[in-house]
Amino acid sequence: MPSVIYIFPHQTISAQGRASGHGLHRMARVWLGMWLGVWLDRISYRRMLRKELLPQPDSVLADAGLERAAVLLEVSKPFWRA
Repeated sequence: MPSVIYIFPHQTISAQGRASGHGLHRMARVWLGMWLGVWLDRISYRRMLRKELLPQPDSVLADAGLERAAVLLEVSKPFWRA
């Protein structure tokens, strides 16, 4: 008896890669669900705040529309908290 194998089109991890412009965040949303993608976005945003904006003077933070206390509060939050 012959058997039929259906191969459905899907994207592999190697096909997505970093060429899509989103990299790990897009792959996490596709393969592991929405929450992991949201968490990765929060982690990268807070890392950017901590490494790039926090060492800058208050005038740079004011240009970005932020206050130092608000940035410190945001950086201190765990990634699962919005």
